[in-house]
Order: sequence, then C-alpha cells, then structure tokens
Amino acid sequence: MTAPEWENRRGERAVAGVFVVTGAQGFLGRVLSGMLRHQGHRVLGLDRLPGPHPDDRVGDLGEPESWRSAMEAPGIRGVFHLAGRVGEPRDGDQRRAMLRDTLEGTLGLLEWIGGLESRPRLVLASSAAVYGVPASGDGRVRETDPVAPRLLYGVAKAAQEEIVRREVRLGRLEAVIGRLFNVTGPGEGPGSVTGAAALQLAQGASVLRLGRTDTVRDFLDVRDAARALMLLMDRGPSGEVLHVASGVGESVGDRVRRLVRASGRRVAVETVPERVRPEDVPVAVADVSRLRALGFRAEVDPDRSAADLLASLEGKEVSWT
Repeated sequence: MTAPEWENRRGERAVAGVFVVTGAQGFLGRVLSGMLRHQGHRVLGLDRLPGPHPDDRVGDLGEPESWRSAMEAPGIRGVFHLAGRVGEPRDGDQRRAMLRDTLEGTLGLLEWIGGLESRPRLVLASSAAVYGVPASGDGRVRETDPVAPRLLYGVAKAAQEEIVRREVRLGRLEAVIGRLFNVTGPGEGPGSVTGAAALQLAQGASVLRLGRTDTVRDFLDVRDAARALMLLMDRGPSGEVLHVASGVGESVGDRVRRLVRASGRRVAVETVPERVRPEDVPVAVADVSRLRALGFRAEVDPDRSAADLLASLEGKEVSWT
C-alpha cells in the first residue's frame, strides 16, 4: 500500500509522515494533532493525560522511562514540542515544578530526538512572555527585541529556547522556535481573560467579573496557530525565531464584546481587583513580517473565533479546521 498524500499550504503534493506532538491533550495540542491526522499524517501524541486516539500516549517528559518505549515508530519526520506548564506559579512547589517540566522535560526530549535515525525537525512552541515589557513605545514587538522576561514563566521559556538553540548551534538538531502571543478560540481554558469571560457567559452570568479590559493584545485563533506551527515545520528556517500571531492589536474589552454578541444576551462587565495583574503591559502586538514571508495568513474571522469559543463551552460541535 502506498503512503497517503496530502496537500501542503503551497498546494504541493507531499507524502504523509509520522509526527510527534507533546502536550497533545492541551488547548493547542488537540487542534494541531487533529489537523495533522486530517491531512493523512500519523501523530504520536504524548501527554500526561490519556487521549481518545489509538496513537495517543501517556507519559511525563521529565521521566523518560515513562514514555520512550511507547514512542517507537520508524521514520519520524518532526516533533512539535508544546508540553509544559502555563501561567505564573504561585508558590515554591509550583515554581520548581514549572522549571522541571519546562527545562528537564525539554532536555529529555532532545536526548531522545538525538538518538533517532530519522533526525526529525523540531518546532518549539515558545511564548511572547520572554519579552516582558515591549521595547518599543507603541507596543509593537519584533523578534529582534531584547529578551527580558518579568514572569518566571517567561524566564523558563527563554531558557528553554536557549537549550534548543544550543543544539542547533552544535549541529545536532534542526529546530524552529515559534513565539506564541494570545491564542484563543474553541477549547480555551479559563486561565485567560477571554476564556474566563466565555466560561462565565456559558454559565449564564449576567455580570462578567474580569481583570483589566483596556489592555491591547494580539489574538490569534487556535486553528490558525496550529496552521502556523505546521508551516514552521514545513518551511521555517532552522535556528530562527518567528512570531505566531495575527499582527493585529485589539483591546481585551473589544474581544470580550465579541463574545457577548455571540451569546445574544445583555451583560455587564465588572473589574475585579483580585483579577488585575500588576505585570500587565498596556500594549503588546506582534510584528509578523517573518511569518507572512513564509505565506501565512490568518483564516479564522475574530467573530467566528469568539462564537466558536463560546459554543465549545456550551457543549456544541464546532469545526476545528
């Protein structure tokens, strides 16, 4: 039987292959795994939580013996590294766990990749948190801006990037780093302001209790984010950093209003002091020139993204393509 073929983003025919997705049961991991499988690829999805697909594997990256034997497959073409803790840790135990999962887990993964005959490419999902406060006065962030994280989460992601870049410099790895900004859409959790607003709407709240809504962020639907990571795997230059974002700034309040319109209800918004984070910067929007030069364009309309997020929390079916 011949290998299945799929059509890549440039309209070219290519033979489907085997890919690994770490963090496969996370918000972005589920969508990325589904898209890859839809295109005919085999996806070995690794996560601490079990998944619904026969190729989903359970394991802790920080404990190689828990997953290495289950990830054996010939001809692995690429690894999408999404696994890791998100959000800012609140105590010493959480801080240690974040550093362990982010750094030790990445080191274990790279050691495993180095032992594969197929020499797969790596796409690392990093974060705009590595920048801290944008260097430019207008809040526009470029890949060449200084890395100066304010959050420990950003420190961990910056160190993770450097671990990957070191392997590239030593000639032991081909890797592309995608720095994600504000990913949103169906399946988003309550840890973000849009996820929190959508969950409250789905639960029938008449008053949305949120943090600051005047900040401006760069929102990108999760399906577009998955397409961008696939593009980086296909065409991204090894050793380079590219933003995974829309390049368009929108206030948090305007994004919440999209959710409210999708609900069809009238609600009030209340700023709750305990939800206001002192580290919030007024404006953070990505320069996406490098990503667009590869041919990327966001496809999901912001209103559809908001409506699908709300629908997913209400238990309705939404398209992940």
